[in-house]
Amino acid sequence: MSKLVDITGERFGSLVVVRRDGVTKSGAAAWLCKCDCGQYTTAAGNHLRQGLVKSCGCARKTAHRIDIAGQKYGKLTAIEPIYGDVTYWRCICDCGNEITVRMANLRSGHACSCGCGSSRLYSGEKNPSYRHGNAHGRLYAVWSSMIQRCENKNNNAYKNYGERGISVCDEWHDYAAFEKWALNAGYDESAPKGKCTIDRIDNNGNYEPSNCRWVDMHIQALNKKR
Repeated sequence: MSKLVDITGERFGSLVVVRRDGVTKSGAAAWLCKCDCGQYTTAAGNHLRQGLVKSCGCARKTAHRIDIAGQKYGKLTAIEPIYGDVTYWRCICDCGNEITVRMANLRSGHACSCGCGSSRLYSGEKNPSYRHGNAHGRLYAVWSSMIQRCENKNNNAYKNYGERGISVCDEWHDYAAFEKWALNAGYDESAPKGKCTIDRIDNNGNYEPSNCRWVDMHIQALNKKR
């Protein structure tokens, strides 16, 4: 059996080892470390030496807080961030509308406008249910609420969605893709309130094309009870 090497006082990335702190679940020696940010964390000695752990996690938590204010992505100009587990940016489109977009989608190019003109791109002609500047329309509100209750821990509905493991598929993080599915699946912009709502067929499943439909509130309530 090899002798345990004392690494107290040694630095690994942003961490300085304070003292031995028992063993990990796998049986490896655990060490209490202080991060440069002031927080403490426990890490396995072999992970520290291999460079697998370099901070208490603060670097990972703030990595998405990149300042992109004023930068332009397609027709969108980033204005201000909305921080959470996932970062969103309030943006203004060249057409004058404002839209809230996931930062990852901005930087990857998946979001490049508020959705203006997307219906013509998909159908080859103007869709009568589509309004220019739909970022302030009913369908956009449905999309935004769906994202928020699944990904924003500060949202009042998060405990019934994101906390249960329900997520929004990658495809639908692009509003234009969600809009295309919605129109093809029977979304009715002119339907009375409560008559055309998005419903997950499997109430424990995710928001994705194969598991969603448009129904009235009565059918949705019955599905939730089941």
